[in-house]
Amino acid sequence: MRLVDMKKQIIVGLLVAVLPTSTYGIFNLYGEVQENSKHRHGAVQVEEDIKTLKMDVHELRKDVCWIKEHLRGAKVPDCSID
Repeated sequence: MRLVDMKKQIIVGLLVAVLPTSTYGIFNLYGEVQENSKHRHGAVQVEEDIKTLKMDVHELRKDVCWIKEHLRGAKVPDCSID
């Protein structure tokens, strides 16, 4: 067997051994990146929901304060909720 043929066989053997593992790794990495993107998008949505809820709670506190002050008989409520 010639040295050139032996080198070709070694290279082909290495490719056969390494190529499936490398391909699996690339597809696995791609899948993880896609999942990470989905989670980030979901996290942004949750963050926006939290901000909206905080604003709603702030407005609700103001309304409760106005109602309490009105029931106490105050003409101009002293509600400083920040």
